[in-house]
This record gives sequence, C-alpha cells and structure tokens, in this order.
Amino acid sequence: MAVAGGLLMGVLGRTQEASVLPSDTVPASSAGPGESEDNPNPGVLTAQQRERLKGFIPRTFRKLERRDRVHIVALGDSVTRVYTPVPDTSEDFIEGYVAKFGTMLAKRFFYTGGVRMVNAPKGKRQKWDEHLGKEIQVENLAVGGRTAVDALQYLTTTAFLNDPDLVLVNYGINDSKQNLSLDTYRRSLSQVVEECRRRGVDVIVMAPNLIRGFPEPVEWGLTRPYATVAEEVAAENSVFFMDFGKYTASLGGAVPANYESEAAITQVSDRLHTMFHFEAGKPDDDLHPNHETQKFMGSALYENLVNETKATAYKVTAKAHARGEEVVVTLTVRSQVEEDRQVHLCALPVGHWLTATSTNHSFLLAAGKKQEIELIYRTPGQPGSGALEVSTDLGDGLARLSYLIADDRQTELHDCVTRLNPVGVEWISKAMTDVTDTIQIQWAFLNGSKEAVAGQYVFFFGDQKAEGTFELPPVGSVQYFVSFSPGFAKDLLRKKFPVRLEATVNGQKLVYRREMEFTRDIVLGQKVPLQSQSDYAETRSGLLKVAPDDQEASLRIDADETWLYFTTTMPGRNLQLIEDPTGGNPPFALLAEVRLDARPTEECRTFGYVDFLRFQAGVTDGPGTVDRPPLAVFGNGYDQTLDRAGFPVALKTNADGTKRFEFRIPWVYLYRNERKLEQRDGILGLSFSLRLPTPGEAGPQFPPERTWLLNDPGMSPRDARGLVTLRLVTATGLAPSWSARLY
Repeated sequence: MAVAGGLLMGVLGRTQEASVLPSDTVPASSAGPGESEDNPNPGVLTAQQRERLKGFIPRTFRKLERRDRVHIVALGDSVTRVYTPVPDTSEDFIEGYVAKFGTMLAKRFFYTGGVRMVNAPKGKRQKWDEHLGKEIQVENLAVGGRTAVDALQYLTTTAFLNDPDLVLVNYGINDSKQNLSLDTYRRSLSQVVEECRRRGVDVIVMAPNLIRGFPEPVEWGLTRPYATVAEEVAAENSVFFMDFGKYTASLGGAVPANYESEAAITQVSDRLHTMFHFEAGKPDDDLHPNHETQKFMGSALYENLVNETKATAYKVTAKAHARGEEVVVTLTVRSQVEEDRQVHLCALPVGHWLTATSTNHSFLLAAGKKQEIELIYRTPGQPGSGALEVSTDLGDGLARLSYLIADDRQTELHDCVTRLNPVGVEWISKAMTDVTDTIQIQWAFLNGSKEAVAGQYVFFFGDQKAEGTFELPPVGSVQYFVSFSPGFAKDLLRKKFPVRLEATVNGQKLVYRREMEFTRDIVLGQKVPLQSQSDYAETRSGLLKVAPDDQEASLRIDADETWLYFTTTMPGRNLQLIEDPTGGNPPFALLAEVRLDARPTEECRTFGYVDFLRFQAGVTDGPGTVDRPPLAVFGNGYDQTLDRAGFPVALKTNADGTKRFEFRIPWVYLYRNERKLEQRDGILGLSFSLRLPTPGEAGPQFPPERTWLLNDPGMSPRDARGLVTLRLVTATGLAPSWSARLY
C-alpha cells in the first residue's frame, strides 16, 4: 500500500477549551532508531530515545537492554485479534499490529529469535521464521465483539498469569457501534491502567483505527469521541498513548491543490477504503483492516513510542455554541508550515449526535496564518421546537469534534474537545440502590464561555417536574440535584421513566433527554413474572403479580447453604430443536441466560464486569446442558476456572402441561460473596432472560415475542450496574425497595 507522506503526517492531538494543553505532535521521523537525522550512528539509541523509552515503558526497557525475557499481553477486540473476512487468513496473529510492533522491538534490541505468539490459534503460525535465539513473547487475549468493560475480565484472571512486562489495550470500535457510554469506556480504561500500575507493569493505551461507520462520503467519525477519551485517560495517568485513528487517517494521502472540496474528500475517503480491501473477489469489510494496514499500524506504534515528536502541518481549535436548533462551531485552522497550501477540510459526524450541514470546505492558507470557518451542525430528527436537543454522552458534557484535513502533501485527522456555549450538562452517572420512596438525580452545568452565566432550568421526571435557577462562574461548573417520589404502584415490578432537563440562557433553550429504569428488588421464594421483549419495548413497564398467569413466563430463586436454585416456568409453547452454531452443545430448543454479580457486598452492583452463564434444554424432559463458564463470570475478581459439571440442569413438564426449566448454582462457585442468607444486606446482582429460538439462514434467531426478560437496562450487557438486586431473604415482612439507573 502506497502511503503518501509516510508515518509523519497523520497525527494531531485534540485541544480543549480553557483546561487541556494541545498535543499536536507527530513522530519526528519514520526511520528506525539510529536511522534518523538526529542519530548518525545506525543501530544505537540516541540519548533522547533512551529517555523516552525509560519514561514510557521502564520495566520493559530495562529487560530489553539486558535481553531478558520480555512478555507482552494484548487486550482488545477483533482488530487486535487480526480478524479478516477471509477464513484462511483470519486470526493469524503474526500478521497483526501487535506482532509487527514486537518484531521491531526484537530487531532493535537483538532478540535474534524474533517474536513468538505464545497462544496462536490452532493451525496458525507462532513465528515468521524459526530463527534461533532469544525471543519476545506476545500473548494475544483479544476477543472479537468486545468492548472496553470486557477488559476487566482479564485483570484478575489471565492478563497477568504469565507475569507480563507490557500490556497493550485497544478498544472503542464496538463501544461506538453499540453507542455505549463514554463514562463506561473511561472507567474501564482507567481500571486497566490502575491495575497495571499496581502490579508494576508497563501499559500503552490505544485508540482504534478509523472504521466505516456512516454512509458515504462522511463515514469516519464514529470512534473519535472514544479516541479523545482514551487520550485523556492516558494523559491523566502519564502513560503512553497511541491513536491508530490518526495514523490510519494518513492513508488518505495527498490531494492536488486544484481539486474542489467534495472531489478532494471523496479521493481521501476512497483511499481510506483500501484499508478494508482483501483478496480479489472477497467482500470489503467495515471495521477490520487488512494485513498490510495491520503492519502499518504496528510500525507506527513502534516509531511513535521510540522517537520524539514534532508539530504537524496544522493546529486546529474550535468553539461551539447553540443557536436555535443548531450548534454553530467556529473552527480556527492555523498553518504551521513555511509555504502556502490549499486546504481541503471535512467535518466528521460527532458520534451519534451531530452532523454538519455542509461537510466539505476548501481554502488557501498562507504560511503561518490562520483561517476561521463557521460550521453548522444539526441533530438528526430534531422535533422543530426551536430548542437544541443535546445528546452529549452520559458522564460527559463536552462536544467532541473531529476533522479530516488534506493538502498536496498528506491527510491529517484533528480532534477538538470543547464545552458547549452557553451551557452544557454532565450527568452524574451512578447506579442508585436501596431506593424506597425518593430518588435523587444529579447533574452539573458547565459554562462554555469566559463570562459568568445565569439561567433557568425545568426538570421533568415522568409527569412530575421541578424548576430552579442556576449561576455559573466563567468556564466553571456547578452541581445541582432534584428529588422526586416515583410513587411506585404496589404491584409494579419494573418501569422506565423519561427524564428531561431544559435549560434556558438568554432565550436559548437546550434540551437534554435521558431515561431512568427502576426495578423492584426481588427476594428468595418470590415468583417473578418475566416480560416479553416486544412488550417491554412497547410498554416500558411490568407488573409484579401475586399469582402470575400460567400463560406467562416467570422466575423463582431459592437458596440454602449449598445451592442457589433457579426455576423458570413457561407455558407449553412450540419448542423447536435448533443446531448450536458453535458445535459445543447438542441441538437446543430453549436458552436461559443468567448474569450474576456475586462480588462482596461492598462491590456488588457497582461498576464492574459480569458475564453470561448460558443453560440449554431440548424439547423433551430430561437433563440440559450449560456452556463452559467464562472466566470471572460472577464478577471481576473471580479467578478460578469453573467446571460446568457443577451446574445441574433439567427440563420438566408440570401436571398442567406447563414447562419447568431448573438449574442450580453451587455456592462454592460464588466464593467471593459472603453468603448472607436471611440477612437484608445479603445481596447479589441479577439479570435473567429466557429465549426460544427459531431457525434462520445465519443460525438461530431469537424473536422478541419469544424472548422474556427480567429487565433491560440499556447499558453495556457486562456492566454490573445494569443488574437487578436479589436480596437473600424471603419476602415475609420485608418492605419493598428499588434499584435505579440513569442511561
């Protein structure tokens, strides 16, 4: 793949108004250590390079200098796992960016055996060549389809099993595709860095490569909000940051100065598409770069780690303010080169929130001068009320703007993180537990200007509302809260309330919408009705019935000193045997999925990782099966491999013809929980679903009308904050309590 401009031209750090220093830098050279203009002695690290490596990867660098054993662990998604749509070449770890990075380290520090992928998939290569000598070991723990919260699974299980020296962490593609919160993403990366530091292990935080996330021609902005958060986490913790999005953007290459803006950006986009070209006759991909691009990414990671950086061709800053139903961005592009250049600029979509009305712009920028551009953004589906619908992320009240800039030398990607003028909102993200009759919702108003701001707000919670005023110091923030009484009906089991905050400053109204889900804490021995997924989406609530209808699916949990007993009852529906596409189980007609947070009481229901435990049964009565339990399935901190033979499973038929699906979980598997039976503070986090599959061309299908849920929190499925509270007591004399989550 031809790369115009080499490795130098794809990177520019973000700028944030009033608080964050710009990091608008790129590698000083695409040559290896000892081959740059600053180092006339090939093969020898310069003093600057040595200090850089000692600062960013001190433990690894010490070992590299001594040629001691070096072990690298990679955490990430299918890109890190080197997935491709071509089965013969997919998951060949040695072709990926991690292996390329390790190979360049091995070559530089004279590990003559090169790199060995210690856990390469069966049938795939461990090494490029079987050279003798010391090797750098690379352990790739990436799993396709995973998000940043899934990294927590490895922190107390396999990530540190082999005493690694360096951990690479790269998530964000699936987070952005699933529109998961930046708050969850930030917390997850922060915990990875914290655990690595606690163990004395070096860590590199990475942002994902560009993906084709939107319809052409503007399709490259979906992951960028997550990339800016990853950079912030790295900066806050003083660890090395690598932005693959900015480096893969450089593959857009150079554009002739006489091109019109749309033609220029189309040419850049066409070149970026080549990242996803595979074998002739094979379809392109949207997310996964080909092997050539993977190696480019690995080389860029190595070069950016080793070499000092220098300023890019442009420095970009932005200010955003609301105007009616629009966001107006004043963009300043400043030249940092010594010649005039024709600039082609493309405004990328702001995650799932904003799209520019005019995306492509061209202008001549004189050497050392600046150009201001006014860009108009709108929210898709604006209601036409005259107010701006603001969809900044939960736990993050900032506008995260991104731009491609191309000229006749290269393409660069620039991020600008700024507050929204006149006011932004940062929701205080937390799970609320032990709610009885009052709920408190917190947020912070953010002043996006250098002047003091005052305004009014109206907060709507369902059909209730609260009003107030606010005053903010220049570029300051102040927290506010409101309290409501949800007025839970006696028979209510779950309900979703619309939440709306309207802020008005000098006639400008901004509207912030969210939802809050309440779930009644359930207790032992209670028969809890499940709700079909189709009904849940329509009614957004469910009732707790004293005697659930036999035509409804229900769940009951009991416990003694040895077992947790799960019993789900359902009408005798038409069960169909469906082949397990993984081949790991016999054909099945019923699937029950359980997530159980069995961490200690003080951790349970807080932010953390839980995974799915899956039970299956066929059509006729008899024993069922259970999938192999994932590591840390009952919460991060669990570090033992569980034998699935320890989960008894059976399908039975009641006298009235209804089906009863039973399984048990042994307390010995929940060894971190205190097992406070018949104590009100004895709790577990719980989520449950029952699914009856139907056949489909791509494998089993789970229609909403044949899927029953305990709750649907609208969060990352492995985030423990989205679970219902199970109290390890019986219902007798116990006052009802609730859990709530804002999303």
